[in-house]
Amino acid sequence: MRRIVNTAALSAATIALVLGVVGCSSPAPQPEAIATPTTEPSASAEPAPSETETEEAAAAVGTRENPVPVGQVLAFSADSAFKVGASGPTQVAADFSVLPLVIQIDWANFNAQSAAQGQPPGGPFQPWASFGVSFVTAGGTSYDTMDNYSVTIENQLFDIGDVYEGTDAVNANVPVSVPEAEIAGGVWVVENYSSGARVFIAPQ
Repeated sequence: MRRIVNTAALSAATIALVLGVVGCSSPAPQPEAIATPTTEPSASAEPAPSETETEEAAAAVGTRENPVPVGQVLAFSADSAFKVGASGPTQVAADFSVLPLVIQIDWANFNAQSAAQGQPPGGPFQPWASFGVSFVTAGGTSYDTMDNYSVTIENQLFDIGDVYEGTDAVNANVPVSVPEAEIAGGVWVVENYSSGARVFIAPQ
């Protein structure tokens, strides 16, 4: 038992060293309620896991196993300028279902990243060209938004033009032709095209 404990401690120390080298000292992003602005929590030391804890930690929020609940948003990463979530439950129809997507923009972060890339502050950015949305069923089948250009609903993501500083949140309806019978147990996934990072969102 002593050898197992020492090996785990060594592995944890090695991971911590690697993270320190690449500069990832910020805490992992945490989900926030859409209607209530919150302050990002300050970094704090994590207590060492006890031997009585389960071997597998709970899946991080925003993964397929633990999607972001409806009514909350989550950043793609600790340094992302965008947070995404669902403003309400999935709207299920016979031929397609709709994600009421919300995108929140941290303009201070956005402008800092733009300056680092030699771009002017304040935008614009195009939501439809910046994010992709799919629905992944419980069985692992993925349905993409590209199937639904002909769907007629209000305020689609593809209808929203350039977004500039002053707009702190974008709300859009994203239709996907996922069969109604496959909604149960499935999750939405939003991908940030620029980084490849993904956030999984619960349908209800």
